[in-house]
Parts: sequence; C-alpha cells; structure tokens
Amino acid sequence: MNLRRALLMGLTAGLLLAGSLLPAAAQPGIENTSCTRADNSVVYANYNYRDDALTLRDPRTGALLFVVEAFATDYINLKAWSPDCRYLFGQAGQAYALWDTVTGGRLATITDIPFILAPEIAWDDDDYITISHGLGPMPEPVFYVYNVPGRRTLALTVPDQVCRLRNLVWDEEHQEVWGRSQCVADLTGEVQGYRLTDGSLIGRYPSLLEQTDVEGAYQITFDVREERQFVLVAPFRSEYVMIYRRDGTLLANLHTFHTYLPRHAISPDGRYYVIAQNQLRVWDLTALAADTSQPAFTWAGPDRVMQSVRFIDAQTVETTTTAGTQRWNILTGALLP
Repeated sequence: MNLRRALLMGLTAGLLLAGSLLPAAAQPGIENTSCTRADNSVVYANYNYRDDALTLRDPRTGALLFVVEAFATDYINLKAWSPDCRYLFGQAGQAYALWDTVTGGRLATITDIPFILAPEIAWDDDDYITISHGLGPMPEPVFYVYNVPGRRTLALTVPDQVCRLRNLVWDEEHQEVWGRSQCVADLTGEVQGYRLTDGSLIGRYPSLLEQTDVEGAYQITFDVREERQFVLVAPFRSEYVMIYRRDGTLLANLHTFHTYLPRHAISPDGRYYVIAQNQLRVWDLTALAADTSQPAFTWAGPDRVMQSVRFIDAQTVETTTTAGTQRWNILTGALLP
C-alpha cells in the first residue's frame, strides 16, 4: 500500500472514531457521491480503498447494496451523475471513467482527455459530458466534450480561456456542435459553433444585451435554423432576439415581446422572420421600422394556437395546429389551397 492511500484511509478512520462527520452511507469508504432521482429517492456511490471497490450503499445505514466495479487505484474522483442518476463519470487514476450503476461495470475508460486536477465536469442533457479546468483561466484554451452514445471525445478550441460551454446541441448530420458560452465574470453571453471533424470554431454570435440591461442577460437560449444558415440568440427574459447569418453577420435585433424563443422561422433568403402563435407576425429584415417591435405584417392566421411554422418558399409558410396543417402567403395573409 502506497503512502497516499494509507493517508487517505487513516483520515477516514479518524473521522469515524471522532463520531463520524460523514453521513451513514459515506462511512465505509473514502470517496462518496450522491444523486437524487425524480422520485426523491437517493442513490449513494462509494469507493472503498480498503476493499478496492466502487459500490452503492444504503443512504441511511451505509450497508452494501451493490458492487459496481472492483478495481484498485491510487486516485479516485467521482464527479458527475447523469440526469437520471444511472451513470457516473469521474477520474480513476490518470484516466476518466464512465460507470453504469444499474447493471454494474465500467462502460468506458477515456484516456484521450488529459488529467486535470479538480476539473469542472458536468452532464449536458443525457448524452454529453463536458470537461474543463475548474475556476479561473484554463492553461490552454481547450474544452473537452465526451459523447456518451458514440463513446467519442472532442477537443474544442475555445476563443476565451475563461469560458465554458453549456446547453450543447450535437448535430451528427451536419458534423457540428453548438453551445452557449458562459464566461467567468462576464456580463454578456454568446453562442458558439464548432466542427466535429477537428473541433475548430465555426463562429461566435453574441448577445447584444449586458447584465445591466436585463437580469440574467448572459443566460441565453439559441436556435440554429434553416440548414444551419441562421443563428438566433435570445437573452433570458429580455424580449429580444438577435438574428445572425452563419458567417456572423447580424441581420436584426428584434423586440418580440417574447421572453423565450417562440415558434418561428426565417425565409430561405434571410429576408423575412415569422413568429407564429395566436397570430402570424412577419418582419422584413431588409426594411425594419425604427421600433423593431412593429412587424411589417400581422395576420390572423388559423383560428387556434399554432404549434409550429416553417417556410415552404420565400413567401409561403406552413403552420401546424391541432386541426392540421395550412399554408399562408406571408405578404397578403391569404390562406393557400
């Protein structure tokens, strides 16, 4: 047994003798983590250096429930649970590992991500894990994303060493990944796109509002539309949407009165922007009014709330309601056969 492991085991024993500063489930080992499921039940995972095993424990008594994997290591760091509390991701030795705590066993050992002391690791939805350096600037501007279903690591060359990516959209069809950049001590936010082929940057699409304009302005939602040719950025609770071409050209900064990205579409030529809800509201992005909250056209549209909208051609949209689909001319408001 090496000195490092001996010291860790001694520390655990000292805590137990002192009356246990750890919850019951944490007492048997040295590295512990918990996850609360949707039904409010709690699952505890524990790595015991004495038994060389990653286990699940009863959260009340600490009793052994299940051995996930038996393995020896001189370093373990259990970092992040999947949203459903089934999969566990962490560091084991100098590598990263992914465990299935339901069926047991290690699903993957990841060696193409460099070892980072105290990394920032988070699940992004169910399928992606992001890995970066913790607080402060990263030693190099590289942000790692692990695709769980594809068992694939992507190293993204980020523009800023103090920024991390969130809310990833992994687009295998177009070989792209998109995300919301979140920066340390930054009052703005932006959307960034990257190529899956080599992790290079496609473009940056910033929010034009600062924290002083609206609380939480850096918390943005986004949409990448019409075969990835347009990027829409909506700062949280701002009622604004910024529309960019893929090359970064800003087409418009519209006051839509929506605090989220609504059901919307952009014409293939980038001229018209349509919001579909109780009405069809149409903006001509080449001839905006000084007050951008005023669309060029507003039509009654269907007699019920629209669930989706898409362009069929440069002047025709198709809307969907509970009654079915209909097509409309956006310049006249006419219902088409």
